[in-house]
Formats: sequence, structure tokens, C-alpha cells
Amino acid sequence: MCGIAGEIRFDTKEVDASAVGRIAETLRPRGPDASGAFQQGRIAFAHRR
Repeated sequence: MCGIAGEIRFDTKEVDASAVGRIAETLRPRGPDASGAFQQGRIAFAHRR
């Protein structure tokens, strides 16, 4: 089973990419095969596969 997590900011601040990384780490049991992350400005996503 896979997992995805993310943060989107609707104000002028940038996302907390380290927080999204910590969230993604809690998803490790959902998919130990691979992981990835993307962060740009006010958007950050992470996934486990």
C-alpha cells in the first residue's frame, strides 16, 4: 500500500519541507520500496511506494 503527504500554503510563507519529510517517514510501513519528495515555494509533497 502506498502513501502520500503534503503541505500547501495559501499565505506568503514557504512550506516546512522538514515537517513533510517527517510525515513521510511515518509512512514508511506503507511502502518500503521507494520514496520521493518535491518542494517548490509554497508546495511540498512526499510519497512512499
